[in-house]
Amino acid sequence: MEFIIDMLCRCLWLFVIGSLLGVILEGIWWRYRYGFWQTHTTLLWSPFCTIYGFGCAGCYIGSLLLVGQPIAVKFIIFGAVGMLVELVGGALVYYGLGMRAWDYSDTFMNLKGFVNLKMALVWGFYGCMFQLLMPAVNRFLAFSADSFWQITAFCIALFVAVDTVFTSLVLYRWSRRHRGMRAESRIARFIDRRYPDEKMQKRFNNWYFVDTGSVQDARTKPKAPFHTVNYESTVF
Repeated sequence: MEFIIDMLCRCLWLFVIGSLLGVILEGIWWRYRYGFWQTHTTLLWSPFCTIYGFGCAGCYIGSLLLVGQPIAVKFIIFGAVGMLVELVGGALVYYGLGMRAWDYSDTFMNLKGFVNLKMALVWGFYGCMFQLLMPAVNRFLAFSADSFWQITAFCIALFVAVDTVFTSLVLYRWSRRHRGMRAESRIARFIDRRYPDEKMQKRFNNWYFVDTGSVQDARTKPKAPFHTVNYESTVF
């Protein structure tokens, strides 16, 4: 049981670190590639880009499971798993919300814009590099065995879980509002008032609706609010 708790705590801390680093790295890349900074987060309250968090924790677990395997096997597995995570995440956003959070449609060997060959190679490379750093990572994560950090990890996990559920509800309502569906419940009206289109587009600034936007919109610095609707007159 202690081993399981320790592993869960290690993975959670790697999730947090990876999610934060993902926001920073994406911002730096956006600044370099497109000339302006964008903060790419996937949750409303937490400053996290969760796909990087899952990737970081997944690389740790994979590194433990693939000990002794040839480097080519590790590269292929890390790349395939990373590609699968992007495929599932991209498909959920696309088919569930009618949106894209990333779009590889204009890149070489892509699958419906959700994944492409380049990112599969990047995930494979990152996974192999992560395994080389495993001794240093394990030394760094030694603090997670302390009861204080385990309790802290539990609190963070609880907060992120609530944040994930609430963010999902708000994103779903944003999608329905975009399709012209009025708020029928008190929760929906609350969301419309507190999280209007302008606020959502500012938070999820690289997301766009597939019926009105394009990948170029996400790569262009916005000059005006994306789509603003006045819900101040809505009664809660």
